[in-house]
Amino acid sequence: MQEEQEQEQEAGSDDAWEQRGPPSLLQLAEEQLLQGIRQASRHIEAPFCVGGSLGKLPVQLAVRPAAGASGEVAILCFPDGGRDALAKLVASCAPASFGKGTKEVLDDGYRRALALPADRIFPHFHLAQHPGVLAAVRSLLLPDAGELSARLHTLKVYTQGGFFKPHRDTPRGDPSFVGSLVVCLPVGHAGGALRVEHSGRSVAYGWGPGAAAGEVQWAAFFPSCLHQVLPVQEGARVTLAYELFAQPAGTAKQAQPTALPGTAAELLRALRPAMDCPSFMVNGGRLGFPCKHGYPNSLFEGVTEQAVRQLLKGEDAALLHALEALGIPCKLMRVWKDEEGYDDWAEGWDSEEGLERYKSALRVGPSMAAYLAGADEDVHCQDAGSAWLEYVMQARKDEWVLGGSDRFYYGNYPTTLAEFYCAVAIVAEVPAYADRPAAGAMAWAGRDAAGTRAGSGAAAGPSSPTGSPQAKRAKHDAAEAGEG
Repeated sequence: MQEEQEQEQEAGSDDAWEQRGPPSLLQLAEEQLLQGIRQASRHIEAPFCVGGSLGKLPVQLAVRPAAGASGEVAILCFPDGGRDALAKLVASCAPASFGKGTKEVLDDGYRRALALPADRIFPHFHLAQHPGVLAAVRSLLLPDAGELSARLHTLKVYTQGGFFKPHRDTPRGDPSFVGSLVVCLPVGHAGGALRVEHSGRSVAYGWGPGAAAGEVQWAAFFPSCLHQVLPVQEGARVTLAYELFAQPAGTAKQAQPTALPGTAAELLRALRPAMDCPSFMVNGGRLGFPCKHGYPNSLFEGVTEQAVRQLLKGEDAALLHALEALGIPCKLMRVWKDEEGYDDWAEGWDSEEGLERYKSALRVGPSMAAYLAGADEDVHCQDAGSAWLEYVMQARKDEWVLGGSDRFYYGNYPTTLAEFYCAVAIVAEVPAYADRPAAGAMAWAGRDAAGTRAGSGAAAGPSSPTGSPQAKRAKHDAAEAGEG
């Protein structure tokens, strides 16, 4: 069936080519520039996790009995309490469940661990006494966000043979949920490394030797990244798990742009000549870039787009900054997989408001899911307004973590029909060639260059006569005459 669909697509492409004729030199030049932009956007890399050690540090825990159970609060000390403290902690725990789609399950074939909820533990360990942890997380992972806060949700114990296969940390309705933090207590063990994966890269945190030496170690990562706990070979791996929350930066001082990662330079080099090329999207258009991270659905339900921009992660934030650096207006859109086609969009929605939100998302249809395409092609792709994406931006099918159909995954908690990780696109609104800022105005920290358009009466930055809208229009007319 899939082969038949691919053959139909190829046949349709051949028919369309015969109707339109061979591409012109200008079209070929544009395609080459698009290819360079696409490749450069894929090569952007940014940190997705960070970790460290707080050094040798004793940790004391107060553990109260479960609701309705008899007994006294247990005071446990690590590492001084040794095996006795660990035995009491294990006896206080229950088997750890996890989320499989919308269901909470116990399955020791996927996760073998013990857990204590936050309302039963009172650690004499406070992150506020170690401000460097959250400072490092914000600096490396979320430099555009405002202040970070941490909320303890579970103590976890992985005894010998314990593990947790790949999963994501489930968003639970708070749009400011941006990260996960794991603090490993000083309890000796072997194995049990935390492995975090993202876009073909992985980082492993093996805490056993440091824990045996009495160190408190930690790691933070974006919760939508796949991660796993490898099997514990000996001893017990004891951790405190926190959820991290970030508020959008509230002042101009907090929201100052950060330096672009070095890998974004390739995208800048690809975009700059494209923006100054008369054959590239001469009448303007849109480019779609798939974000590499997932974002909670609630983030787009109750937070302004400007605030969402400040909570973008890693490569997504770098890509947005690169576009803004060249004065290219952008907007963020959720991406949904369209299994049935446009006519079935209205089914399954309880309210008109919900339907409108659904229709305003970018659509990627089954007939050519690997492309964002124009209205003349058989692809269900709709913009937030009434316009269609006007220019093709190639993107591999697996790059679109198709939101809406990607709700049912393994997580540390069950997901819900209202809250899940969305796929997001950054849609760049490329101005018409004659209306673009002059090349000299397109520089990092020159965001006002985006306001320079034909007829505005003033340039936002230095320009030359050859870079003015009038000169560009003349160059374009000359290019068209040469093509003819």
